[in-house]
Amino acid sequence: MKKHQQSTNLTRREALKTLAAVTGSLTLTQLPTEWQSPLVEVGVLPVHALASPQNPTFQIIGVTGPLGSCDAGNGTATGNIYLISANYNDTNGQIIANQARTIVTSTFPSGTSRSADIPLGPTNITGNGFTGTFNVTLCIDFEGEANVTLSMTLVNAAGLTSGADSVVISSS
Repeated sequence: MKKHQQSTNLTRREALKTLAAVTGSLTLTQLPTEWQSPLVEVGVLPVHALASPQNPTFQIIGVTGPLGSCDAGNGTATGNIYLISANYNDTNGQIIANQARTIVTSTFPSGTSRSADIPLGPTNITGNGFTGTFNVTLCIDFEGEANVTLSMTLVNAAGLTSGADSVVISSS
């Protein structure tokens, strides 16, 4: 006695639908019968994985002056007053009045240079510890030179130093 077998062609679409149904039913059988609170694990990162503080950044945005005469340290009014403005960013929030400072180096074409470490007081900073503008008033004696290059760096309250930004100021 011969059995009659009927062959059917299963299309790709029907095979995918069947596979999805079987997978879905297997997934449902694996669900818990009651809701359980999720497990939360708390740990501490090792020191090498903690984020390192970033150095502050700034950019000189303007020079105003001369605003008048000043004593450049030699007892006579031979210098000129200039206001230097700069925008800053510090992801650490450490540009804090009376703790942050700027270091200014004046270099003349003859090669002579001088540096000054200038604290940034509350009247120098507009903004917050993270972002804003600071202003520095300088007395510059050109000593007969045509110009001076001011190179500035910003140091935050944590002692992190920015890269330098420079500006050339002409004597005339």
